Amino acid sequence: MFDIGIPEILFILLLMFIVFGPKEMQEMARELGRWMNRFVKSDTWRAMRSVGHEISTLPTRLMREAEREIWENDPALREQKIAPPRSVSFSDLPPSPAPASPTSEKSTAEEKPSEP
Repeated sequence: MFDIGIPEILFILLLMFIVFGPKEMQEMARELGRWMNRFVKSDTWRAMRSVGHEISTLPTRLMREAEREIWENDPALREQKIAPPRSVSFSDLPPSPAPASPTSEKSTAEEKPSEP
């Protein structure tokens, strides 16, 4: 976004330290922390997170609604006695399996005898 790396951030902090001094830097950091804490606990932050969640789940929800609408409007599907698609929320989905750790792969490889 701003394309600022670690060296640039360190340079900015060094300039701020030189200009403001250590005591004023502490007070500025404390005030920044208080402001961020108030912002994260505010209704604005909750609304932003809620909107973000709605936007991220919108395509899936629209596809499910379209599928249900097709099923309801197509008599051939109802005659075949195909069950209508049910509305599924993300909380209904099973948890994704944990990825295999490299140590478990090594232990299974050690247990198998090697062929000559």
